[in-house]
Amino acid sequence: VMRRPMYFRDPDGRQVTITNRQVLIRSDNYEPLCTGVSSAYHLHQVSTLVEASTLLFKDYGVPVSTMGSLQGGRKIWIMGSTKESKIVAGEHVTDYILLTSPYDLTGTSDVAFVRVQVVCTNTYTLALQNADDVFRFSHRYEYDPEKVVGDLSTLFDASKDMDKEQEILASKTVSKDDLNEFFFRVVLKVGTDANIETEFKSLQEKDKEDKGDRAVKVHDTVALIIDSYNKGPGGVSHKDSVPSRVLTYHGATQAVNHMVDYSMLVTQKGKSKANRFNRTFLGDGAKLKRQAHALALKLV
Repeated sequence: VMRRPMYFRDPDGRQVTITNRQVLIRSDNYEPLCTGVSSAYHLHQVSTLVEASTLLFKDYGVPVSTMGSLQGGRKIWIMGSTKESKIVAGEHVTDYILLTSPYDLTGTSDVAFVRVQVVCTNTYTLALQNADDVFRFSHRYEYDPEKVVGDLSTLFDASKDMDKEQEILASKTVSKDDLNEFFFRVVLKVGTDANIETEFKSLQEKDKEDKGDRAVKVHDTVALIIDSYNKGPGGVSHKDSVPSRVLTYHGATQAVNHMVDYSMLVTQKGKSKANRFNRTFLGDGAKLKRQAHALALKLV
């Protein structure tokens, strides 16, 4: 990716250069990627991502699995796969390290620990949306591959801790009533000390005051989570049901994750009748998943 000066022609046809702004272009076909780039903008070159991916393999044994560009080169990604699948709470899991760099002024260069393999725009977006931990590197600074990869040790440690916690959540069976109550606590965003019936009645009273329908939407959202618990991949009644998910908080948290990924985060109008409520009442999807995980651990 190259920088080139921006300029315009005055009424007399003379070229006037805009001294503090540039255009980013591809070096292979000279197509513009974005305009109006500040002189203070640090360009994170593709070569620095390649260097970081090389260090990943050297330091952590993570080989590159996929790499590519999207939107005409405006987004670049390199993805490494952490060796072979492992068994966590009775499930096959493959972790990936995703390195990205945008050339459209939309954001930061990111490194994330994800479990979605990137092959297209949709999976690129989904992987970053659902990543529990993302390191974001501002274009105000140079991209230092050694520092980037050195910082990833905390992500690997966090992943090991998460795996241990999933084993704990799968180790104890609970009743259907316990799971239903857990789902309501997640949606209402209340802890173990709160009384669910009291919280729900309070929400109904608020609905009467402002003519809202949040209580109905809570039921709708819980129904979506229960549907994910039963019918989502690995769910209780799915053809590839995972035994460790049946009547466990591991199964319950996976149901919340699936609901967030495939119901809460959809953008198509009418895709989910609880969609608008999800976005306004529940907030950030990744945060909701972490809250559900923490609540489940406390209950176990």
